[in-house]
Amino acid sequence: MKRMGLWFRLLLVLLLAIVAAGCGGGQPKEKIVYMTHNGKAVFGSIIQQEFDKIAKKNQHPVEYLDAQGDAARQIEQLEKAVQDGAKCIVLLAVDEEKIVPAAEKAAAAGVRIVAVNRHLRTDKISGVYPDEYGAGKLQAEDMEKNLPAGAHVFYLQGTAVQLSSQKRWEGFRDRCLEKRPDIVLMDSRDGGYSREQGRRITEEWLAAYDQIDAVVCGNDEMALGALAALKEAHRARSCMISGIDATEEALAAIAAGDMRQTIKQDAIRQANGAYQMVSDPNRASERKTILISFLPVTKDNLAQFRK
Repeated sequence: MKRMGLWFRLLLVLLLAIVAAGCGGGQPKEKIVYMTHNGKAVFGSIIQQEFDKIAKKNQHPVEYLDAQGDAARQIEQLEKAVQDGAKCIVLLAVDEEKIVPAAEKAAAAGVRIVAVNRHLRTDKISGVYPDEYGAGKLQAEDMEKNLPAGAHVFYLQGTAVQLSSQKRWEGFRDRCLEKRPDIVLMDSRDGGYSREQGRRITEEWLAAYDQIDAVVCGNDEMALGALAALKEAHRARSCMISGIDATEEALAAIAAGDMRQTIKQDAIRQANGAYQMVSDPNRASERKTILISFLPVTKDNLAQFRK
């Protein structure tokens, strides 16, 4: 009987080991709630796709929520997610300020919440953000070297109230306009990161100004809108266009000689950084900010960025 009892215990241990191995040997991973500002936004969608690849590779369940550009909707989504027991949240904010009270409340309640891409106006939430000021400086460095003397420059800013837009503008202003006092900033407008607004504003400039040497834009969507307007007016070849994000369409425009430059925003590193922080309790609790650098793209180095 004792011998049978020993064999039974050994068999039980073996069965438990097999079950543990089949389940990955650990506790089920907590579901991540990924909240995006607007599923139609081109670059935000790229970050989400990269995050999804990383989560699937790590067999980590994710629920995706889309605020559709509505700050109030996103606040409701965040509060409901917390009420439903969410412990891991990645947040790409509609509004960097309005969401802060709800985000801070969630963090205080023990939720691991990590902001990505858009800087939240708080130091109480961990974040993985692009170096926006550095992106503006990279645009400026190329323009500073290549614009003719007395150039007339026009600037299309992203949504002006957003910190990212402000930093990109400041980086361009501090590097280019202060180092090249001969360059004249003719006008600066809020283009809302929108291709349609970029085109409409550029059409207004084309109607009002005979000389447009450069249109510098806070993202590729506005740059492509500006390009469409300039092409329609047969003035694209005499104008340098700069954008940010290095989308496939912008890279194609550079290859065709229609855009001078874009600045690559690294979606993979942002997504990976957000995943690492939200999935690791120790990293998320540190409440630190990680800045991801940009890379300049022109026709000279285009090949290394095209798929």
